Amino acid sequence: MSLTSAIHIFQTPNPMAYQTQNREGKDHRQLRLRWVTIVMLLALVVVAGRLIQLTMTQGEELQERAHNQHVVREPLPGVRGTIYDRDGIALARDHDSVCAFVSPNEVKPEERDQVADMLAGLLDISRERIYATLLRDSYFSWLSRQLEDEEVLALREADLPGVYLREESARLYPLGETSAHLLGFVGVDNQGLEGLELVFDEKLTGEDGWILRLRDATGRILYPLGESGQAPRRGNDVYLTIDSRYQHIVERELARAVEKHNALGGMAVLMDPANGDLLALANYPTFDPNNYGDYHPSVWRNRVITDIFEPGSTMKSFTVAGALESGLVTPETVFDTPEATMVTGARIKDSLPHASQLTVTEIIERSSNVGALQIGLEMGRERLYQTLIDFGFGEPTEVGLPGEVGGLLRPAEKWYPLDTACASFGQGIAVTPIQLVTAYAAIANGGILVKPRLVLREENSEALVSQEEIEVQRRVVSAETARQLREILIGTVDHGLSMDAGNSGYLAAGKTGTAEKIGAEGYLDRRYIASFVGFAPANDPRLVLLVIVDEPNPIYGGGPVCGPAFSRIIRQVLALEGVPAPGALTARLVRAETPELLRAAPRDGETTPIPLGLNARQAAALLSATGATASLYGSGTIKAVVGNSENESYTVTLKRG
Repeated sequence: MSLTSAIHIFQTPNPMAYQTQNREGKDHRQLRLRWVTIVMLLALVVVAGRLIQLTMTQGEELQERAHNQHVVREPLPGVRGTIYDRDGIALARDHDSVCAFVSPNEVKPEERDQVADMLAGLLDISRERIYATLLRDSYFSWLSRQLEDEEVLALREADLPGVYLREESARLYPLGETSAHLLGFVGVDNQGLEGLELVFDEKLTGEDGWILRLRDATGRILYPLGESGQAPRRGNDVYLTIDSRYQHIVERELARAVEKHNALGGMAVLMDPANGDLLALANYPTFDPNNYGDYHPSVWRNRVITDIFEPGSTMKSFTVAGALESGLVTPETVFDTPEATMVTGARIKDSLPHASQLTVTEIIERSSNVGALQIGLEMGRERLYQTLIDFGFGEPTEVGLPGEVGGLLRPAEKWYPLDTACASFGQGIAVTPIQLVTAYAAIANGGILVKPRLVLREENSEALVSQEEIEVQRRVVSAETARQLREILIGTVDHGLSMDAGNSGYLAAGKTGTAEKIGAEGYLDRRYIASFVGFAPANDPRLVLLVIVDEPNPIYGGGPVCGPAFSRIIRQVLALEGVPAPGALTARLVRAETPELLRAAPRDGETTPIPLGLNARQAAALLSATGATASLYGSGTIKAVVGNSENESYTVTLKRG
C-alpha cells in the first residue's frame, strides 16, 4: 500500500465513531439545559416567594411608603368661634392671615445657605434657626405665622425653592383695647392664653380638618388629590352681657380720672342690679390684645377679680344694713360721736369734724368711723361677720373669670373687739371690686344677692348650645331694710360727703371710700385707694357702678377723685338706655339781675327771686309755689343756669355742684 493510500485511509471518517461523539455532545447539552432550567426555576421560586412575602406581609407598609412619597396631608385649622357683646358686636373674631412654611427635602444641599440667608433677611427669624430647619428630613416645617403684608410680598417676589405661603385663620380684636382684660388673648396657634379666650378655649376652638395633595418626584407640592380630606368645623360663638358702648364710656372716664389725679391705675365695674349682668368691666392701664406681647405681663392682670383692697367707708353701708335688719337701730337712732374714741387701747378717730351726736343716717352721710364702730360693737362680732358673709364677702363670686380670689375675711371666732370695731368701717378685711359692686347691687334691687353674670349664651352654626340663667343666691336683707338704706345713701349724695357723685342729672345714691394701702410692714404713709360705689336712678335703680382709683395724688378722697367719673358715666349710660333725665325746672322766662340772684317769671308774669345758694330741692319748691312746673332729681347747690328758648318758653337746667 502506498503512502498516499495510507493517508487517504486515515482521513476517511468512521461513521460509528461519529455517531458516538454526537450522542455524547447532545447529552451534555441536555444536561446543561436541565441545570439552567433548574436554576431558573429556583430563581423564579425565590422571586415568587419574595413577591408573596412583600405582597402578603409587607404590602400595606410598602403601599404606605409609596403613598407618602407622592402624597402629603396638609392640615386645615378649624375656625375659632366669635365672642360678641350683648348686641351682637364682635369683640374677638378670626380673620384670614398668611403664614409661611418650608419643605426641607425640596431644598438642595447647595441651596441651603442662600435660602437661609434670604429668609433671615425677610423674616424676623435667626439664620441659625432657619438653617437647622432646612436640615430636617421633612416635607413640612413652619417658618412664620401671621405675616405682615410687606413680608408676604417680599416672599412672593423672592420665590425661594421649597418655601410656600398659605392662608390660615388668626385672631382679631376689632375694638382694640376695649374689653381687653375680659377677653384676654390667644397664642400663635389660636389657643386661649388669658381671659375669656382661656375660659372658653375648648368651646371656642373648632375641629381641625385636612386635605391630601400630590407632589412630584422632586417633592414639590402640586394640587389637591380629588375629594379626599375633611372640612374644618367652626367653634361655638359666645355672647356676653357686656355692652361695648358702655364699656367704651367706662374705660374712657376711668382713664380720665386716673390721669387727672396722677394715680397708678384704676378699676371700674358697671352692673345691672336686677339680674347681675355685667355691662362693663374696666382696668387702667390697659393693653391691646392684638399686640399683647408689647406690654408687661402685669398689665394683662384683671385686677377687678384678682386684687383685694380694704374697702374703707364703703363697708359702713353693710354694717348699718345688718343693724337695721336685726332691729338694733333705726335711721333716726342717735349715737354719741366724739372726734375720737379708744377701743382696747387703740385710738380711732374721724377725719372730718362733725356734731357730737349723730343719727345712723348722719353717721353714713358724714362717714363717721366713730359712729360706725359703735354700731358694729352693738351688733357683736358674730352678727356683723354673718352680715358680711350674707352679702357675699369672703368667697369668690364665681363670675367665671380666671384668677378670681375670695378676699380676706377671718372667721368671727378669731375677732377681738378691735377687729369688730375696724371691720365696721372697712379696715382689717379685704374685698375684690367684683364682690363690692355685687353687694351694693343687693341694696339697689331690694335685698337680693344675685350672682354676677357675664355670659348670655353659646351658639354654633346650627343651634343654641346653652343659655346662662339669672342666678338668685339669697335674700340678704328685707325689702324695707333695703329701702331705708337706699334713702340714707341718697342723702349721702344729696348733701353728705358724696356730693361730687350727684352731678349726673339723675337721682343717685352711694358711698365714698378712702382706704389706706397696706404694705409688708403695715399701712403705707399717704398712699390711698379712693373709691365710690352707688346706683341710679336711686328711686328705680337701673345701674350699679363702682369706680376705684389707686394712689391718687395729691387729692385722695373718694368723693372728689371718683365721684365726677361716676356722674359722667351714669349720665351717658342712662341717656343711651333711654332713661329721661328729670333734673330740669320749667318756667316762662329766666334772667339774672345780679350774679347772686336768679329771677324766674311764672305764668302770671310775676318774678320770684331764687338765690343761687339754695339747694336743688329748695329751688324746685320755690318755683312750684309760683305756678311753674318744677320736678327735680339730684343734689347740690345752684351754681349756674343755662336757658334754651323756644317760642318764648324757657327751660331752666340747674348745674349742681
